[in-house]
Amino acid sequence: MLVNILSIANRVIEELEKNIEARKKLARLLAPEYALDHELRLALANAILKEVATKSDIAMLETRITEVERRLIDKITNLETRISRLEGVYSELTKRIDDLKHYVDKRISDLDKRIDALDKRIDSLDKRIDLLDRKLGLLAKITLLLTGSVLATMIAQIILD
Repeated sequence: MLVNILSIANRVIEELEKNIEARKKLARLLAPEYALDHELRLALANAILKEVATKSDIAMLETRITEVERRLIDKITNLETRISRLEGVYSELTKRIDDLKHYVDKRISDLDKRIDALDKRIDSLDKRIDLLDRKLGLLAKITLLLTGSVLATMIAQIILD
């Protein structure tokens, strides 16, 4: 008989585990009993209190939250310091890059001027070479004419003598 009662009890428990509505209905049926029986109310209150946070639990959480907050503030302060240093380094690098850019621009400008001066000198030399070529050509013609004249004079002298 005891085995039969345990079997039935197990089936009821299994059904209550599966069926939410059946659990709620049983709870509604038992609720008035809890209200009337001091020991049941005490058992229910103890069960509820196990799930309720105590003042010491809250104080412990506040302590942990304060510690986490302090660590976060330290990290934020550290990050702000690092950001400030990085901003300084960035400003310095920007200035150095600007200075280097101005230096390179000036050097390029100077080189452009030197190249322009060299171009002018090359143009001048080209004109002088062209002039010398024309003069050499003229000198060659004059030399040819003089040589021809000398030869003609020599031939004439040989013939006349």
